[in-house]
Amino acid sequence: MMFSFVFRSFFLAILTILFSVSFVYSDDMDFHKLTEELAQEISEPLETPGIFQSAAAWYPKALNYWEKEYYLGPNARQDHAEAEKWFRRSAEQGNADAQFGLGTMYFLGQVVQQDYEEAEKWFRKAAEQWMPEAQFYLAGMYLLGNGVPQNKKEAEKWLQRASERNHDQAQFYLAGMYLLGNGVAKNYRQAEKWFQQSAENGNVEAQFYLGSMYFFGQGIDQDNAKALKWFRQAAGRGQAKAQFYLASMYLLGAGIQQDDTEAEKWFRRAAEQGLPEAQLYLGYMYFFGRGVSQNYREAGKWLHRSAQQNIPQAQLYLGHLYFFGQGIRQNYQNAEKWFRRSAEQQIPGAQFYLGHMHFAGEGVTQSYSEAEKWFRKSAELGYPEAQYRLGLMYETGEGISLSLQNALQWYLRAAQQGQDDAQNRLGLMHEAGKGVKQNFKQAAQWYLKSAMRGNAEAQSNLGLMYETGKGVQQNLKTAITWYLKSAAQGYGRGEYLLARMYEYGKGTHKDFAEAVRWYHRSGEHGYADAQLYLAKMYYLGKGVPQNYQEAERWYRQAAEGGNAEAQFRQGLMYYLEQNSQ
Repeated sequence: MMFSFVFRSFFLAILTILFSVSFVYSDDMDFHKLTEELAQEISEPLETPGIFQSAAAWYPKALNYWEKEYYLGPNARQDHAEAEKWFRRSAEQGNADAQFGLGTMYFLGQVVQQDYEEAEKWFRKAAEQWMPEAQFYLAGMYLLGNGVPQNKKEAEKWLQRASERNHDQAQFYLAGMYLLGNGVAKNYRQAEKWFQQSAENGNVEAQFYLGSMYFFGQGIDQDNAKALKWFRQAAGRGQAKAQFYLASMYLLGAGIQQDDTEAEKWFRRAAEQGLPEAQLYLGYMYFFGRGVSQNYREAGKWLHRSAQQNIPQAQLYLGHLYFFGQGIRQNYQNAEKWFRRSAEQQIPGAQFYLGHMHFAGEGVTQSYSEAEKWFRKSAELGYPEAQYRLGLMYETGEGISLSLQNALQWYLRAAQQGQDDAQNRLGLMHEAGKGVKQNFKQAAQWYLKSAMRGNAEAQSNLGLMYETGKGVQQNLKTAITWYLKSAAQGYGRGEYLLARMYEYGKGTHKDFAEAVRWYHRSGEHGYADAQLYLAKMYYLGKGVPQNYQEAERWYRQAAEGGNAEAQFRQGLMYYLEQNSQ
Protein backbone atom coordinates (compact mmCIF):
# COMPACT_ATOMS: atom_id res chain seq x y z
CA MET A 1 0.00 0.00 0.00
CA MET A 2 1.44 3.37 -1.00
CA PHE A 3 2.87 5.54 1.81
CA SER A 4 3.13 2.55 4.17
CA PHE A 5 6.78 3.36 4.98
CA VAL A 6 6.98 6.91 3.72
CA PHE A 7 10.05 8.85 4.77
CA ARG A 8 11.05 6.41 7.54
CA SER A 9 14.79 6.84 7.04
CA PHE A 10 14.21 10.46 6.02
CA PHE A 11 12.83 11.38 9.42
CA LEU A 12 15.27 9.21 11.33
CA ALA A 13 17.92 11.38 9.74
CA ILE A 14 16.06 14.52 10.83
CA LEU A 15 16.04 13.23 14.38
CA THR A 16 19.79 12.68 14.26
CA ILE A 17 20.22 16.35 13.41
CA LEU A 18 17.69 17.66 15.91
CA PHE A 19 18.27 15.65 19.08
CA SER A 20 21.47 14.89 20.94
CA VAL A 21 21.96 11.94 23.31
CA SER A 22 23.76 11.50 26.60
CA PHE A 23 23.51 8.87 29.31
CA VAL A 24 25.89 8.78 32.23
CA TYR A 25 26.49 5.67 34.25
CA SER A 26 27.26 5.29 37.89
CA ASP A 27 29.82 2.74 38.98
CA ASP A 28 28.99 1.45 42.45
CA MET A 29 27.28 -1.75 43.48
CA ASP A 30 25.20 0.09 46.05
CA PHE A 31 21.54 0.66 45.29
CA HIS A 32 21.35 3.83 47.38
CA LYS A 33 24.12 5.40 45.32
CA LEU A 34 22.54 4.19 42.10
CA THR A 35 19.26 5.88 42.96
CA GLU A 36 21.08 9.03 44.06
CA GLU A 37 22.70 9.22 40.63
CA LEU A 38 19.66 8.21 38.60
CA ALA A 39 18.52 11.80 38.20
CA GLN A 40 21.91 12.60 36.68
CA GLU A 41 21.64 9.62 34.38
CA ILE A 42 18.39 10.93 32.92
CA SER A 43 19.45 14.56 32.78
CA GLU A 44 19.16 14.49 28.99
CA PRO A 45 16.42 12.89 26.90
CA LEU A 46 17.26 9.41 25.75
CA GLU A 47 17.75 8.68 22.10
CA THR A 48 14.62 9.53 20.17
CA PRO A 49 13.30 6.91 17.73
CA GLY A 50 11.63 7.80 14.45
CA ILE A 51 8.52 9.61 15.58
CA PHE A 52 7.04 10.32 12.19
CA GLN A 53 4.22 7.90 11.60
CA SER A 54 3.40 6.32 8.29
CA ALA A 55 2.06 8.86 5.84
CA ALA A 56 -0.80 6.52 4.94
CA ALA A 57 -3.16 8.62 7.02
CA TRP A 58 -2.24 11.70 5.05
CA TYR A 59 -2.73 10.62 1.48
CA PRO A 60 -4.64 13.11 -0.73
CA LYS A 61 -8.27 13.26 0.24
CA ALA A 62 -9.65 15.29 -2.67
CA LEU A 63 -9.04 12.88 -5.52
CA ASN A 64 -11.97 11.91 -7.64
CA TYR A 65 -13.66 8.53 -7.47
CA TRP A 66 -11.58 7.00 -10.29
CA GLU A 67 -8.29 8.01 -8.66
CA LYS A 68 -9.39 6.31 -5.45
CA GLU A 69 -10.51 3.20 -7.29
CA TYR A 70 -7.19 2.74 -9.07
CA TYR A 71 -5.15 3.60 -6.02
CA LEU A 72 -6.88 2.34 -2.90
CA GLY A 73 -10.24 1.08 -4.08
CA PRO A 74 -11.58 -2.14 -2.63
CA ASN A 75 -12.88 -3.25 -6.03
CA ALA A 76 -9.81 -2.62 -8.11
CA ARG A 77 -6.27 -3.91 -8.17
CA GLN A 78 -3.76 -1.47 -6.76
CA ASP A 79 -2.02 0.23 -9.65
CA HIS A 80 0.62 2.83 -8.91
CA ALA A 81 0.97 3.72 -12.58
CA GLU A 82 -2.70 4.62 -12.84
CA ALA A 83 -2.48 6.47 -9.56
CA GLU A 84 0.45 8.52 -10.85
CA LYS A 85 -1.49 9.36 -14.03
CA TRP A 86 -4.47 10.70 -12.14
CA PHE A 87 -2.37 12.40 -9.47
CA ARG A 88 -0.53 14.28 -12.22
CA ARG A 89 -3.72 15.37 -14.01
CA SER A 90 -5.23 16.60 -10.77
CA ALA A 91 -1.98 18.20 -9.58
CA GLU A 92 -1.55 20.13 -12.83
CA GLN A 93 -4.96 21.60 -12.23
CA GLY A 94 -3.81 22.86 -8.84
CA ASN A 95 -5.20 20.20 -6.50
CA ALA A 96 -3.03 20.38 -3.37
CA ASP A 97 -3.70 16.82 -2.28
CA ALA A 98 -2.69 15.50 -5.67
CA GLN A 99 0.39 17.69 -5.69
CA PHE A 100 1.38 16.26 -2.33
CA GLY A 101 0.74 12.71 -3.58
CA LEU A 102 2.80 13.27 -6.70
CA GLY A 103 5.61 14.81 -4.64
CA THR A 104 5.55 11.73 -2.47
CA MET A 105 5.90 9.42 -5.48
CA TYR A 106 8.92 11.37 -6.71
CA PHE A 107 10.44 11.32 -3.24
CA LEU A 108 10.04 7.54 -2.97
CA GLY A 109 10.78 6.72 -6.59
CA GLN A 110 7.45 4.90 -7.05
CA VAL A 111 6.61 4.41 -10.78
CA VAL A 112 8.58 7.54 -11.57
CA GLN A 113 12.33 7.79 -11.15
CA GLN A 114 13.27 9.12 -7.74
CA ASP A 115 13.80 12.83 -8.11
CA TYR A 116 14.14 15.04 -5.02
CA GLU A 117 13.94 18.22 -7.09
CA GLU A 118 10.61 17.17 -8.55
CA ALA A 119 9.45 16.09 -5.11
CA GLU A 120 10.38 19.51 -3.73
CA LYS A 121 8.57 21.24 -6.58
CA TRP A 122 5.28 19.45 -5.97
CA PHE A 123 5.56 19.66 -2.18
CA ARG A 124 6.10 23.41 -2.51
CA LYS A 125 3.05 23.83 -4.75
CA ALA A 126 0.91 22.04 -2.19
CA ALA A 127 2.58 23.85 0.69
CA GLU A 128 1.89 27.23 -0.85
CA GLN A 129 -1.76 26.26 -0.81
CA TRP A 130 -1.45 25.90 2.96
CA MET A 131 -1.56 22.14 3.01
CA PRO A 132 0.09 21.38 6.39
CA GLU A 133 1.34 17.90 5.45
CA ALA A 134 3.15 19.31 2.44
CA GLN A 135 4.54 22.17 4.50
CA PHE A 136 5.79 19.65 7.02
CA TYR A 137 7.56 17.45 4.46
CA LEU A 138 8.98 20.44 2.62
CA ALA A 139 10.47 21.57 5.94
CA GLY A 140 12.05 18.16 6.28
CA MET A 141 13.70 18.46 2.88
CA TYR A 142 15.22 21.79 3.83
CA LEU A 143 16.37 20.43 7.14
CA LEU A 144 18.23 17.56 5.43
CA GLY A 145 19.16 19.24 2.17
CA ASN A 146 17.32 16.68 0.01
CA GLY A 147 16.76 18.22 -3.43
CA VAL A 148 17.39 21.70 -2.03
CA PRO A 149 20.36 23.30 -0.29
CA GLN A 150 20.16 22.64 3.43
CA ASN A 151 18.49 25.65 4.97
CA LYS A 152 17.32 25.44 8.57
CA LYS A 153 15.81 28.90 8.46
CA GLU A 154 13.62 27.82 5.55
CA ALA A 155 12.82 24.61 7.40
CA GLU A 156 11.73 26.64 10.42
CA LYS A 157 9.51 28.82 8.22
CA TRP A 158 7.57 25.85 6.84
CA LEU A 159 7.37 24.13 10.20
CA GLN A 160 5.97 27.36 11.61
CA ARG A 161 3.29 27.49 8.91
CA ALA A 162 2.31 23.85 9.38
CA SER A 163 2.30 24.31 13.15
CA GLU A 164 -0.05 27.26 12.89
CA ARG A 165 -2.42 24.94 11.04
CA ASN A 166 -2.26 22.58 14.03
CA HIS A 167 -0.01 19.91 12.53
CA ASP A 168 1.16 18.08 15.69
CA GLN A 169 4.39 16.71 14.27
CA ALA A 170 5.40 20.04 12.81
CA GLN A 171 4.73 21.52 16.23
CA PHE A 172 6.91 18.86 17.78
CA TYR A 173 9.84 19.50 15.44
CA LEU A 174 9.50 23.25 15.71
CA ALA A 175 9.67 22.87 19.50
CA GLY A 176 12.80 20.76 19.06
CA MET A 177 14.48 23.48 17.02
CA TYR A 178 13.76 26.05 19.73
CA LEU A 179 14.82 23.66 22.49
CA LEU A 180 18.26 23.07 20.97
CA GLY A 181 18.75 26.33 19.13
CA ASN A 182 18.97 24.39 15.89
CA GLY A 183 18.59 26.88 13.04
CA VAL A 184 16.88 29.38 15.34
CA ALA A 185 17.83 31.19 18.51
CA LYS A 186 17.37 28.90 21.51
CA ASN A 187 14.08 29.78 23.15
CA TYR A 188 12.77 27.52 25.92
CA ARG A 189 9.44 29.33 26.17
CA GLN A 190 8.76 28.77 22.47
CA ALA A 191 9.86 25.15 22.88
CA GLU A 192 7.44 24.73 25.77
CA LYS A 193 4.63 26.41 23.81
CA TRP A 194 4.94 24.18 20.73
CA PHE A 195 5.56 20.98 22.72
CA GLN A 196 2.42 21.86 24.68
CA GLN A 197 0.33 22.31 21.55
CA SER A 198 1.69 19.15 19.98
CA ALA A 199 1.12 17.21 23.21
CA GLU A 200 -2.44 18.45 23.49
CA ASN A 201 -2.96 17.30 19.90
CA GLY A 202 -2.00 13.82 21.04
CA ASN A 203 1.63 13.64 19.91
CA VAL A 204 3.14 11.11 22.28
CA GLU A 205 6.74 12.23 21.69
CA ALA A 206 5.80 15.81 22.49
CA GLN A 207 4.15 14.59 25.68
CA PHE A 208 7.41 12.92 26.65
CA TYR A 209 9.62 15.92 25.86
CA LEU A 210 7.26 18.35 27.55
CA GLY A 211 7.36 16.12 30.64
CA SER A 212 11.17 16.15 30.44
CA MET A 213 11.30 19.94 30.30
CA TYR A 214 9.12 20.20 33.40
CA PHE A 215 10.98 17.44 35.21
CA PHE A 216 14.41 19.03 34.79
CA GLY A 217 13.32 22.65 34.70
CA GLN A 218 14.95 22.92 31.30
CA GLY A 219 14.73 26.65 30.66
CA ILE A 220 11.38 26.81 32.47
CA ASP A 221 10.22 26.45 36.05
CA GLN A 222 10.72 22.93 37.33
CA ASP A 223 7.34 21.32 37.96
CA ASN A 224 7.14 17.66 38.99
CA ALA A 225 3.34 17.65 38.88
CA LYS A 226 3.27 18.70 35.22
CA ALA A 227 6.14 16.35 34.43
CA LEU A 228 4.21 13.50 36.01
CA LYS A 229 1.06 14.38 34.07
CA TRP A 230 2.77 14.28 30.68
CA PHE A 231 4.97 11.27 31.45
CA ARG A 232 1.85 9.39 32.54
CA GLN A 233 0.02 10.23 29.31
CA ALA A 234 2.94 9.20 27.11
CA ALA A 235 3.75 6.11 29.21
CA GLY A 236 0.14 4.98 29.12
CA ARG A 237 0.30 5.06 25.33
CA GLY A 238 3.39 2.88 25.32
CA GLN A 239 6.14 5.48 24.95
CA ALA A 240 9.12 3.58 26.33
CA LYS A 241 11.23 6.55 27.37
CA ALA A 242 8.29 8.08 29.22
CA GLN A 243 7.78 4.77 30.98
CA PHE A 244 11.45 4.84 31.99
CA TYR A 245 11.21 8.38 33.34
CA LEU A 246 7.96 7.64 35.14
CA ALA A 247 9.62 4.64 36.76
CA SER A 248 12.53 6.86 37.73
CA MET A 249 10.21 9.33 39.43
CA TYR A 250 8.69 6.51 41.47
CA LEU A 251 12.12 5.12 42.32
CA LEU A 252 13.47 8.50 43.40
CA GLY A 253 10.27 9.71 45.03
CA ALA A 254 10.56 12.81 42.84
CA GLY A 255 7.28 14.73 43.08
CA ILE A 256 5.44 11.56 43.96
CA GLN A 257 5.33 9.05 46.81
CA GLN A 258 8.37 6.79 46.52
CA ASP A 259 7.16 3.39 45.35
CA ASP A 260 9.53 0.58 44.31
CA THR A 261 6.64 -1.57 43.09
CA GLU A 262 5.40 1.11 40.68
CA ALA A 263 8.97 1.80 39.59
CA GLU A 264 9.47 -1.87 38.78
CA LYS A 265 6.20 -1.99 36.84
CA TRP A 266 7.14 0.89 34.55
CA PHE A 267 10.76 -0.19 34.16
CA ARG A 268 9.40 -3.58 33.08
CA ARG A 269 7.06 -2.08 30.48
CA ALA A 270 9.89 -0.07 28.97
CA ALA A 271 12.29 -3.00 29.21
CA GLU A 272 9.86 -5.29 27.40
CA GLN A 273 9.92 -2.80 24.53
CA GLY A 274 13.69 -3.23 24.36
CA LEU A 275 14.80 0.03 25.98
CA PRO A 276 18.28 -0.97 27.25
CA GLU A 277 18.39 1.60 30.07
CA ALA A 278 15.12 0.23 31.43
CA GLN A 279 16.45 -3.32 31.13
CA LEU A 280 19.48 -2.18 33.14
CA TYR A 281 17.37 -0.74 35.95
CA LEU A 282 14.98 -3.67 35.98
CA GLY A 283 18.08 -5.82 36.40
CA TYR A 284 19.11 -3.60 39.30
CA MET A 285 15.69 -4.05 40.93
CA TYR A 286 16.10 -7.82 40.89
CA PHE A 287 19.78 -7.62 41.86
CA PHE A 288 19.02 -5.62 45.01
CA GLY A 289 15.50 -6.94 45.67
CA ARG A 290 13.77 -3.58 45.29
CA GLY A 291 10.08 -3.75 44.38
CA VAL A 292 10.51 -7.47 43.73
CA SER A 293 11.99 -10.42 45.57
CA GLN A 294 15.74 -10.51 45.12
CA ASN A 295 16.43 -12.85 42.21
CA TYR A 296 19.89 -12.97 40.69
CA ARG A 297 18.74 -15.22 37.86
CA GLU A 298 16.08 -12.73 36.79
CA ALA A 299 18.57 -9.90 37.26
CA GLY A 300 20.95 -11.72 34.97
CA LYS A 301 18.27 -12.10 32.30
CA TRP A 302 17.58 -8.37 32.08
CA LEU A 303 21.19 -7.34 32.52
CA HIS A 304 22.15 -9.68 29.69
CA ARG A 305 19.59 -8.07 27.38
CA SER A 306 20.89 -4.62 28.26
CA ALA A 307 24.52 -5.70 28.01
CA GLN A 308 23.93 -7.09 24.53
CA GLN A 309 22.85 -3.58 23.53
CA ASN A 310 26.25 -2.39 24.72
CA ILE A 311 25.18 -0.70 27.94
CA PRO A 312 28.47 -0.76 29.87
CA GLN A 313 26.96 -0.67 33.36
CA ALA A 314 24.88 -3.74 32.53
CA GLN A 315 28.03 -5.45 31.28
CA LEU A 316 29.71 -4.65 34.61
CA TYR A 317 26.89 -6.14 36.69
CA LEU A 318 26.56 -9.17 34.41
CA GLY A 319 30.28 -9.79 34.81
CA HIS A 320 29.78 -9.51 38.57
CA LEU A 321 27.08 -12.22 38.48
CA TYR A 322 29.32 -14.57 36.49
CA PHE A 323 32.33 -13.80 38.70
CA PHE A 324 30.57 -14.67 41.96
CA GLY A 325 28.19 -17.26 40.51
CA GLN A 326 25.10 -15.38 41.68
CA GLY A 327 21.96 -16.80 40.06
CA ILE A 328 24.03 -18.32 37.28
CA ARG A 329 26.84 -20.85 37.17
CA GLN A 330 30.15 -19.25 38.12
CA ASN A 331 32.13 -18.72 34.95
CA TYR A 332 35.32 -16.67 35.06
CA GLN A 333 35.64 -16.65 31.27
CA ASN A 334 32.23 -15.05 30.84
CA ALA A 335 32.95 -12.68 33.72
CA GLU A 336 36.16 -11.59 32.04
CA LYS A 337 34.37 -11.11 28.70
CA TRP A 338 31.73 -8.79 30.11
CA PHE A 339 34.14 -6.95 32.40
CA ARG A 340 36.40 -6.32 29.40
CA ARG A 341 33.55 -4.99 27.25
CA SER A 342 32.55 -2.65 30.04
CA ALA A 343 36.14 -1.69 30.83
CA GLU A 344 36.77 -0.76 27.21
CA GLN A 345 33.95 1.75 27.58
CA GLN A 346 35.83 3.35 30.47
CA ILE A 347 33.77 1.95 33.35
CA PRO A 348 36.26 2.01 36.24
CA GLY A 349 34.53 -0.72 38.26
CA ALA A 350 34.96 -3.14 35.37
CA GLN A 351 38.58 -2.11 34.96
CA PHE A 352 39.11 -2.82 38.65
CA TYR A 353 37.65 -6.33 38.37
CA LEU A 354 39.80 -7.05 35.32
CA GLY A 355 42.83 -5.95 37.33
CA HIS A 356 41.83 -8.23 40.18
CA MET A 357 41.32 -11.20 37.85
CA HIS A 358 44.75 -10.75 36.30
CA PHE A 359 46.37 -10.26 39.71
CA ALA A 360 44.85 -13.47 41.08
CA GLY A 361 44.91 -15.44 37.81
CA GLU A 362 41.18 -16.10 38.01
CA GLY A 363 39.81 -17.02 34.57
CA VAL A 364 42.84 -15.50 32.89
CA THR A 365 46.57 -16.11 32.86
CA GLN A 366 48.05 -14.55 35.97
CA SER A 367 49.80 -11.33 34.98
CA TYR A 368 50.97 -8.57 37.32
CA SER A 369 51.60 -6.27 34.36
CA GLU A 370 48.01 -6.66 33.13
CA ALA A 371 46.74 -6.25 36.68
CA GLU A 372 48.74 -3.05 37.09
CA LYS A 373 47.49 -1.75 33.72
CA TRP A 374 43.82 -2.17 34.58
CA PHE A 375 44.19 -1.04 38.20
CA ARG A 376 45.90 2.10 36.90
CA LYS A 377 43.19 2.83 34.32
CA SER A 378 40.55 2.47 36.99
CA ALA A 379 42.53 4.45 39.55
CA GLU A 380 43.08 7.32 37.15
CA LEU A 381 39.32 7.48 36.64
CA GLY A 382 38.99 7.96 40.37
CA TYR A 383 37.91 4.47 41.47
CA PRO A 384 39.04 4.23 45.12
CA GLU A 385 39.31 0.43 45.31
CA ALA A 386 41.73 0.46 42.37
CA GLN A 387 43.70 3.32 43.90
CA TYR A 388 44.09 1.25 47.06
CA ARG A 389 45.16 -1.89 45.20
CA LEU A 390 47.65 0.05 43.09
CA GLY A 391 49.06 1.58 46.27
CA LEU A 392 49.36 -1.89 47.80
CA MET A 393 51.30 -3.11 44.76
CA TYR A 394 53.72 -0.19 45.13
CA GLU A 395 54.09 -0.76 48.90
CA THR A 396 54.82 -4.47 48.60
CA GLY A 397 56.64 -4.35 45.25
CA GLU A 398 54.46 -7.21 44.07
CA GLY A 399 54.47 -7.14 40.27
CA ILE A 400 55.76 -3.57 40.18
CA SER A 401 58.85 -1.68 41.31
CA LEU A 402 58.60 -0.97 45.03
CA SER A 403 57.92 2.71 45.67
CA LEU A 404 56.68 3.87 49.05
CA GLN A 405 56.12 7.39 47.72
CA ASN A 406 53.85 6.11 44.97
CA ALA A 407 52.11 3.89 47.50
CA LEU A 408 51.46 6.89 49.76
CA GLN A 409 50.19 8.93 46.81
CA TRP A 410 47.62 6.31 45.75
CA TYR A 411 46.60 5.49 49.33
CA LEU A 412 45.98 9.18 49.93
CA ARG A 413 43.81 9.55 46.82
CA ALA A 414 41.76 6.52 47.86
CA ALA A 415 41.61 7.58 51.51
CA GLN A 416 40.32 11.04 50.59
CA GLN A 417 37.36 9.28 48.97
CA GLY A 418 36.68 7.33 52.15
CA GLN A 419 38.34 4.05 51.17
CA ASP A 420 38.84 2.51 54.61
CA ASP A 421 41.60 0.02 53.72
CA ALA A 422 43.69 2.86 52.31
CA GLN A 423 43.04 4.96 55.42
CA ASN A 424 44.22 2.06 57.56
CA ARG A 425 47.37 1.57 55.45
CA LEU A 426 48.18 5.27 55.81
CA GLY A 427 47.83 4.83 59.56
CA LEU A 428 50.24 1.87 59.51
CA MET A 429 52.79 3.75 57.40
CA HIS A 430 52.70 6.80 59.67
CA GLU A 431 52.94 4.62 62.79
CA ALA A 432 55.94 2.72 61.43
CA GLY A 433 57.57 5.71 59.70
CA LYS A 434 57.41 3.80 56.44
CA GLY A 435 58.01 6.13 53.50
CA VAL A 436 57.04 9.05 55.73
CA LYS A 437 58.28 10.57 58.99
CA GLN A 438 56.99 8.57 61.95
CA ASN A 439 53.97 10.35 63.38
CA PHE A 440 51.77 8.56 65.92
CA LYS A 441 49.22 11.37 66.05
CA GLN A 442 48.76 11.27 62.27
CA ALA A 443 48.57 7.47 62.43
CA ALA A 444 45.81 7.64 65.04
CA GLN A 445 43.86 10.12 62.90
CA TRP A 446 43.94 7.81 59.89
CA TYR A 447 43.03 4.80 62.04
CA LEU A 448 40.05 6.74 63.39
CA LYS A 449 38.79 7.63 59.90
CA SER A 450 39.04 3.99 58.86
CA ALA A 451 37.62 2.64 62.11
CA MET A 452 34.61 4.96 61.86
CA ARG A 453 33.85 3.35 58.48
CA GLY A 454 33.80 -0.07 60.12
CA ASN A 455 37.26 -1.34 59.23
CA ALA A 456 37.95 -4.09 61.80
CA GLU A 457 41.74 -3.95 61.45
CA ALA A 458 41.78 -0.18 61.94
CA GLN A 459 39.52 -0.56 64.99
CA SER A 460 42.02 -2.93 66.59
CA ASN A 461 44.92 -0.63 65.61
CA LEU A 462 43.16 2.39 67.11
CA GLY A 463 42.36 0.42 70.25
CA LEU A 464 46.06 -0.37 70.65
CA MET A 465 46.92 3.32 70.28
CA TYR A 466 44.56 4.11 73.16
CA GLU A 467 45.92 1.20 75.20
CA THR A 468 49.52 2.37 74.80
CA GLY A 469 48.89 6.11 74.62
CA LYS A 470 50.58 6.48 71.25
CA GLY A 471 49.33 9.54 69.34
CA VAL A 472 46.36 9.85 71.71
CA GLN A 473 45.87 10.23 75.43
CA GLN A 474 45.96 6.79 77.01
CA ASN A 475 42.47 5.52 77.78
CA LEU A 476 42.02 1.83 78.49
CA LYS A 477 38.23 1.94 78.43
CA THR A 478 38.28 3.55 74.98
CA ALA A 479 40.77 0.88 73.91
CA ILE A 480 38.31 -1.82 75.02
CA THR A 481 35.50 -0.06 73.14
CA TRP A 482 37.44 -0.28 69.87
CA TYR A 483 38.60 -3.84 70.55
CA LEU A 484 34.97 -4.84 71.08
CA LYS A 485 33.95 -3.28 67.76
CA SER A 486 36.75 -5.12 65.99
CA ALA A 487 36.06 -8.41 67.76
CA ALA A 488 32.35 -8.17 67.00
CA GLN A 489 33.29 -8.45 63.32
CA GLY A 490 35.23 -11.65 63.94
CA TYR A 491 38.62 -10.02 63.44
CA GLY A 492 41.18 -12.30 65.10
CA ARG A 493 43.62 -9.64 66.26
CA GLY A 494 40.83 -7.56 67.79
CA GLU A 495 39.58 -10.62 69.66
CA TYR A 496 43.10 -11.38 70.88
CA LEU A 497 43.75 -7.85 72.13
CA LEU A 498 40.40 -7.83 73.92
CA ALA A 499 41.20 -11.18 75.55
CA ARG A 500 44.49 -9.74 76.91
CA MET A 501 42.60 -6.87 78.52
CA TYR A 502 40.42 -9.37 80.41
CA GLU A 503 43.36 -11.60 81.32
CA TYR A 504 45.40 -8.77 82.82
CA GLY A 505 42.52 -6.64 84.06
CA LYS A 506 43.42 -3.62 81.95
CA GLY A 507 40.52 -1.16 81.79
CA THR A 508 38.27 -3.81 83.28
CA HIS A 509 38.27 -6.38 86.06
CA LYS A 510 40.31 -9.53 85.58
CA ASP A 511 38.20 -12.27 84.08
CA PHE A 512 40.09 -15.38 82.99
CA ALA A 513 36.95 -17.10 81.68
CA GLU A 514 36.15 -14.11 79.47
CA ALA A 515 39.78 -13.98 78.36
CA VAL A 516 39.64 -17.67 77.38
CA ARG A 517 36.40 -17.05 75.46
CA TRP A 518 38.00 -14.35 73.34
CA TYR A 519 41.32 -16.21 72.94
CA HIS A 520 39.30 -19.17 71.72
CA ARG A 521 37.38 -17.10 69.16
CA SER A 522 40.58 -15.53 67.94
CA GLY A 523 42.30 -18.90 67.79
CA GLU A 524 39.44 -20.35 65.78
CA HIS A 525 39.92 -17.47 63.35
CA GLY A 526 43.55 -18.55 62.92
CA TYR A 527 45.31 -15.85 64.94
CA ALA A 528 48.50 -17.54 66.11
CA ASP A 529 49.24 -15.27 69.11
CA ALA A 530 45.81 -16.06 70.54
CA GLN A 531 46.41 -19.77 70.00
CA LEU A 532 49.63 -19.48 72.02
CA TYR A 533 47.90 -17.70 74.91
CA LEU A 534 45.01 -20.14 74.82
CA ALA A 535 47.49 -23.01 75.07
CA LYS A 536 49.00 -21.34 78.15
CA MET A 537 45.56 -20.93 79.73
CA TYR A 538 44.88 -24.66 79.27
CA TYR A 539 48.35 -25.55 80.51
CA LEU A 540 47.98 -23.47 83.67
CA GLY A 541 44.27 -24.06 84.16
CA LYS A 542 43.46 -20.33 84.04
CA GLY A 543 39.79 -19.72 83.22
CA VAL A 544 39.43 -23.37 82.13
CA PRO A 545 40.10 -26.74 83.73
CA GLN A 546 43.75 -27.66 83.32
CA ASN A 547 44.10 -29.77 80.18
CA TYR A 548 47.54 -30.66 78.81
CA GLN A 549 46.11 -32.25 75.69
CA GLU A 550 44.24 -29.06 74.74
CA ALA A 551 47.32 -27.07 75.59
CA GLU A 552 49.40 -29.23 73.29
CA ARG A 553 46.81 -28.93 70.49
CA TRP A 554 46.81 -25.13 70.64
CA TYR A 555 50.60 -24.90 70.96
CA ARG A 556 50.87 -26.95 67.78
CA GLN A 557 48.35 -24.76 65.93
CA ALA A 558 50.18 -21.62 67.05
CA ALA A 559 53.50 -23.07 65.93
CA GLU A 560 52.11 -24.08 62.54
CA GLY A 561 50.64 -20.56 62.27
CA GLY A 562 54.10 -19.06 62.58
CA ASN A 563 54.25 -17.97 66.23
CA ALA A 564 57.95 -18.02 67.20
CA GLU A 565 57.41 -18.72 70.91
CA ALA A 566 55.10 -21.63 70.16
CA GLN A 567 57.59 -23.00 67.63
CA PHE A 568 60.35 -22.79 70.24
CA ARG A 569 58.19 -24.58 72.83
CA GLN A 570 57.38 -27.30 70.32
CA GLY A 571 61.04 -27.74 69.51
CA LEU A 572 61.99 -27.73 73.18
CA MET A 573 59.34 -30.31 73.97
CA TYR A 574 60.61 -32.68 71.28
CA TYR A 575 64.19 -32.05 72.36
CA LEU A 576 63.53 -32.84 76.03
CA GLU A 577 61.40 -35.81 75.12
CA GLN A 578 64.22 -37.21 72.97
CA ASN A 579 66.83 -36.72 75.74
CA SER A 580 64.61 -38.36 78.34
CA GLN A 581 64.51 -41.62 76.38
